[in-house]
Order: sequence, then structure tokens, then C-alpha cells
Amino acid sequence: MLKKAHIPQEDIFLYGSDDADPIVETVATPEERARLRHEILEKDIDLLRVRLDLIRARVGLVSRSSVRWANCSARSQLGAYPWAKFAALAASSCLVTIALRRLPLGSLAAMAVPIVTAAISRKAR
Repeated sequence: MLKKAHIPQEDIFLYGSDDADPIVETVATPEERARLRHEILEKDIDLLRVRLDLIRARVGLVSRSSVRWANCSARSQLGAYPWAKFAALAASSCLVTIALRRLPLGSLAAMAVPIVTAAISRKAR
């Protein structure tokens, strides 16, 4: 709500959003308005600092819990030694890739093209 300080100047009546009672706001001098704005800005800054501290605390909690979750999830999926099993899986996929690259897939594909086209032409008849 607005601060109510009576300054002997023109009164302005405003209606609040919650109630229909008029709120009296007095027109203040520029120095008083500047002081009030300064107080409002200080309170806003304090509120933002509190919110930032809350966000920092939440980020710390989320990062710690996600590290624990990842470790527990890996253990539940891969067993007692998850990182050793993961390394074995990566090494085996690397070896399979090397073996597939050594196969003569070009000549196998060249042989398969006439067979596939003959099968397609037979089905089309």
C-alpha cells in the first residue's frame, strides 16, 4: 500500500485493486518523491538479493542431488562396478566398429544390387 503522509497540497484519490475504498495519495515535493523512490528501490534491491540467495541455494541443492542421482542410477543399472562396465561397453563398440570397417562392404553391395533388382523385377510381373 501507499505510505500515508499528509502534505498540505493537492490530494489525489485512487482506487485500490482489492477494495473500493479510495486511497489518498498526496502530491509531494520532488525531494520527498526522490526519497520515497530511493526507499522503494532499496527495498526492491533487498528483495532481489533475498531471491538471488534463494536461487543460489536451490541450484546448489539441485546440483548435489543430481550428482547423487546419477551415481545411484548408474549403480542400479550397471551393478557394483558401473564405470568398469561402461568402459568395457565403449571398448567393445570400438572393436565392432573397426571390424565392420575392415569388411569389404563395397564388393558385397556390388554383388547384392543385381540380386535385389532381379527380385524386385520378379515381384513386379
